[in-house]
Amino acid sequence: MKRKSAVSALLATRKNKNIKLDDTASSTASPSEGSEPSELANPDVSVIELEDNSNIEDENGLNQQSTDVAVEATVVIDENDVNAGNEEDEEIDDEVEFASFPPSGLSSRQRSKSIEAAVEFPEDFITVSTFKQNSHNTVKLTTGSEVYGMVKGETLAFNGEYQLTIQKGAVRIMGAILHASKRSYHISSPCNGTHALPVIECVQVENLELVEQTTTDYNEQLIDSYRAVIKVESAPTGLRNVVNLAPNFKNLWGLSEGPNEDSQTDLEDDKEEIPLFEDDEVKSISTGSTTPAKPSFQIIYRAPASIALFKPFRSWYDMAAKTVALGFDNDPPKVLVLGPKSSGKSSFCRFLTNYFLASEINQCHYLELDPGQPEYCPPGTVSLHSPEFNFSPSFSHSNFRNSIRAHTIGSTSPKDHPNVYLSYCRDLYRTYEKTQVKSQSPLIINTPGWTRGLGVDLLADITSIVQPNIIISLGPDDSQTEIRAVLSRRTDIPVTSLESVLSYNSNAYLSAPSSAAKYSASELRVLQTLTYFHSASSPIHSLKFNSTHLTETVPYSVPYGEESSSNPLAIQGIAITASEGINPEDVSLCVNGAVVAVISVDHETSPIPIQRTPDESLPYIDPNDLQSVLIPDTCKCLGYAVVQSIDVADNTIRLLTPIPPSVISQNDRQKLVLLRGRLQLPLWELWNPSLDDASSPAPYLSKSGPGSAPGSHRWRVRRNVLRRGYA
Repeated sequence: MKRKSAVSALLATRKNKNIKLDDTASSTASPSEGSEPSELANPDVSVIELEDNSNIEDENGLNQQSTDVAVEATVVIDENDVNAGNEEDEEIDDEVEFASFPPSGLSSRQRSKSIEAAVEFPEDFITVSTFKQNSHNTVKLTTGSEVYGMVKGETLAFNGEYQLTIQKGAVRIMGAILHASKRSYHISSPCNGTHALPVIECVQVENLELVEQTTTDYNEQLIDSYRAVIKVESAPTGLRNVVNLAPNFKNLWGLSEGPNEDSQTDLEDDKEEIPLFEDDEVKSISTGSTTPAKPSFQIIYRAPASIALFKPFRSWYDMAAKTVALGFDNDPPKVLVLGPKSSGKSSFCRFLTNYFLASEINQCHYLELDPGQPEYCPPGTVSLHSPEFNFSPSFSHSNFRNSIRAHTIGSTSPKDHPNVYLSYCRDLYRTYEKTQVKSQSPLIINTPGWTRGLGVDLLADITSIVQPNIIISLGPDDSQTEIRAVLSRRTDIPVTSLESVLSYNSNAYLSAPSSAAKYSASELRVLQTLTYFHSASSPIHSLKFNSTHLTETVPYSVPYGEESSSNPLAIQGIAITASEGINPEDVSLCVNGAVVAVISVDHETSPIPIQRTPDESLPYIDPNDLQSVLIPDTCKCLGYAVVQSIDVADNTIRLLTPIPPSVISQNDRQKLVLLRGRLQLPLWELWNPSLDDASSPAPYLSKSGPGSAPGSHRWRVRRNVLRRGYA
């Protein structure tokens, strides 16, 4: 059996020139990458491969269908394939007349043999996709796209990045039932321990009025013979190039990644070398003259039991259906989701977002109040969003896309500044209320996983602020006792308990047990921070990622001098949270090489009291004046940046940031403030292994052991539990 191979991703680089913040253009990267599984030639099985001409534009810019290629295919469905759906959803359609399909000329034994697994897997491997690729249900295009015909109940899961288009029927994925239309959905699906894999399931069409079927030369036979037809296209964003920056995530996609494209890395390095994916027994027959492109996705047929699959509980669907049934006109649903860490709050919120958007709702809002694991922003941020369908992990879209308003608390937990945190929560909810003037839309509120001590009091205060009409609690019963007791004193709304994520044996939401998780919560925060600083603007509904190391990236040069006090693009203040006791002359040491939040402050309503530092003349904000500057309703977080250096001669600060200049320059009534909190820059951004030279020390890093320099020891702090006073 031939092993799979993956092509190393191409690195994207920026132009080597200084970029001024007042320039109208920003440097972006459009990396290109992809990987294609090696195929085992089988003379008895073939897949028709065609030119993908469905989107050809003529000289007038009009789409036209290509009719140069004719397709002749005989489609046969094995009865075993038809009944290979999800056992918990016993909705196999009895009305399908299999006898009406043309005969294949193959015996039943031959057909079954052609789709069997090519390798033997150990017992701890599970079936991920019940769909089995063969010459009758698959069409491969020379662009690297693939078209699949599915029967009801069949499931498909992929590893990689891809664009999904439903051309016939309907499929269910991560809570959303998607009907055939021209719309495509971008999906990032790493298979190795960060988030549950999206599973595509063929389901019954719920509303024929929503179906917009697409028939082309290449899918005509599939349209006639299968319940659903989907097209999967390569859609590399450069996200997989993160392996070049952070070796800890080298197995993020479960495929070999790096300079040696023929190397193979298994999911578990310490186990016997076992192929992760089945080799499909499909031989490609190209009817075009071009070489098939290498796709950026791969079907997963079987995988270790530790792999997580996103298959929600039936109770989740029941709760979502009841919520939609309440209506959205007079009093739209405001769903508050509670639960301890790793209980599935983010997964349920993602599921509910998709369910709402698929229920003929024009818009929904997402209030992210968990600064430790936010969905659409980097860690340390609370925000309000108007989300789109969400089929990808949080680290693939943490660049404030579709953000309405955001605030930074400078930490991954509200424990240090609970009152400031609550003031931001109030402001974000008031912003949501302003959006309801013209049209009503549901609100999903995700909360921190802090469910003990002060955390419960904060949850009670959040409940008083947002006034939810539905409260969902996830997690074991013993973790909900205190929450229920405290909330009962704040609201009359009952708390509904739903099942939380369990192990694979639950046969519902399949999630890797915590003991088998490859990445901890702190590591995922590092990954999310890493991908944020390498995100780039993109004209499509997905991100592009720039894999150029920050040490090789050209920074923005931003003025901060007194002569720039009237410039809306200049830095008007620098603040440090919990900075009592820091001398003004040490401010430059505190911010140089650090992660800072870029905050826009309305200068007409919030004057900024500053004092200039003695050496660099930096505009420093005293910690006692910080709350009077960062008033929630007059400030907002635009994003984050890394202070690369401070040029005293030019009175400029060089910033590395993915924030587009257009975002910063859109308000001429603003003043920009840099706020340093406790957010850390990942080690791999400080140290570039490709440029490592033992003779020259790396900035901010020491190769000597711990304790060799003042302040290098770990700071251990006793944190007594604060109560209601938030003293």
